[in-house]
Amino acid sequence: MSENTNNNANDSANDTEIVVVPKYITIFSKVYFQIFILLILYWLLPASVYLLAHSSAVPDKTAKPQVIDVSHEPIQSEVSFDDIIVDKGNKRWVLSPAADYSISGIVAAKKDSVWQIGFSRSDFERKAFLDLVIVWGPIADKKIVEENFKFNLDKTDITRVLSTKFKKNRLPKGYNSRYITHNNLVPANDNIVAALLKIRKWDKVKLGGFLINMKTPDRYLFKTSLSREDYGWSASEIIYVTSVQIGDKVYK
Repeated sequence: MSENTNNNANDSANDTEIVVVPKYITIFSKVYFQIFILLILYWLLPASVYLLAHSSAVPDKTAKPQVIDVSHEPIQSEVSFDDIIVDKGNKRWVLSPAADYSISGIVAAKKDSVWQIGFSRSDFERKAFLDLVIVWGPIADKKIVEENFKFNLDKTDITRVLSTKFKKNRLPKGYNSRYITHNNLVPANDNIVAALLKIRKWDKVKLGGFLINMKTPDRYLFKTSLSREDYGWSASEIIYVTSVQIGDKVYK
């Protein structure tokens, strides 16, 4: 019995193979892992710091908010203001007010570029960091939007564009493309940034400020839409936001 046992033990030992991993593979794995960690930190850290710095929006105690009326169209009027100059480092943005503007509606889609802070963003996105699809009028209803539309905010090399898909062959009663607005938002200050970050899909909101044309440091000129009837790449409203109302709270 002992002889057979020893023979079996010897056979098992002979069957066992020791795999030796080449040293260069081990070194490569460690370097790859370190690079991966650095990339994660490079991505997460700036965005986390930014979100922490804008985690609290302070409501305006002097404001007397009214119930947000999503039934009427945006209010737009002519304006005559000097350009707003924004300097950061060796870069300059020129924001040219084109109209006084206010819009009330329901947020049907939202997209921001906060988590891209650690990576390359276009100069346009560095200021217009948030896009909202706001619907108003007869289609300002969650059920109507969910049953009839699918909104995608697609990123291009320098900006974002809205694509709309219709889920049904027949459009909802009273539908008009003017009731759907794509808004590129440029916050006027840090409190407005924090307020805009609080906005969630299906929130009822009111935004006030100016429609602006933006000249970026990379010498692109982005022109705001001044009509609710246009469509395509140039149909977005670029809003310099000076006030935000979410529910019964107003932020300035």
